[in-house]
Amino acid sequence: MPIQQYLEISGSPFEQGIQHGEAFRKMVKELADIRLEIFQKETQFTREKTIKIASKEIQILSKHKDLESTEFFGVKNRFPYLLI
Repeated sequence: MPIQQYLEISGSPFEQGIQHGEAFRKMVKELADIRLEIFQKETQFTREKTIKIASKEIQILSKHKDLESTEFFGVKNRFPYLLI
């Protein structure tokens, strides 16, 4: 996985998130899998419990409409099968 890549995006934060998700689809999936594995090793939680925790965090984040969370939901829009 490359350490850094440049992507020029435009539009609303949500649209930028979608562009980010489409452009870096493979890397986002790889990173999500790595983070899931690390979390499970550190906590000894099952995949199901980890997903339940992540889902709760997403519910909390969805109440905030700042730029970062809006872009996050754009990226998430491209990966509905990741964690939640």
